[in-house]
Amino acid sequence: MLGFFSKLRVQILGIVLLAVIPAWGFVVYTGLEHRQLAKKHIEKEAVAVVQDIVNSQGQLIRQTRQLLIFLSKFPEIRQGRYQECSALFSGLMKENQSVVNLGLADYQGKIICSGLPTQQLTTLADQAYFQQALKTRHVVVGDYQLNQSTNKPYLVLAKLVRNPAGT
Repeated sequence: MLGFFSKLRVQILGIVLLAVIPAWGFVVYTGLEHRQLAKKHIEKEAVAVVQDIVNSQGQLIRQTRQLLIFLSKFPEIRQGRYQECSALFSGLMKENQSVVNLGLADYQGKIICSGLPTQQLTTLADQAYFQQALKTRHVVVGDYQLNQSTNKPYLVLAKLVRNPAGT
């Protein structure tokens, strides 16, 4: 009699497995398919977010480029008048929160005026963007740098400004 129940149990277990295995397979397949779709959706969203960041950075660079071109026409900047130049830069920085600092350096890289007070004598002569700006009439985009006081990255843009004598 014991052999009979064990055989019946095996047969019932076999029938149950035959019914459950396809359903389990379908659940696994559906889960994998859902995972693939979710992965593709996340990738699309990530690309869209990165594209938005690139667009906003590009817009910010274009606006800053226009600002530098506009500022290069001001007499107080072209003549390097320290007080007026620094006051102008400081005022513009208050109006535009995305600008970390505005400054003017002579052809040797020495800072003539700045929107923020400089703690020490600063020179830009060894900076690649400064050297490139001296060679071209266009706005130069430098590398990202780290603001030492805020620990935030910023991007440097530079433009050659000629004095009234053309030098």
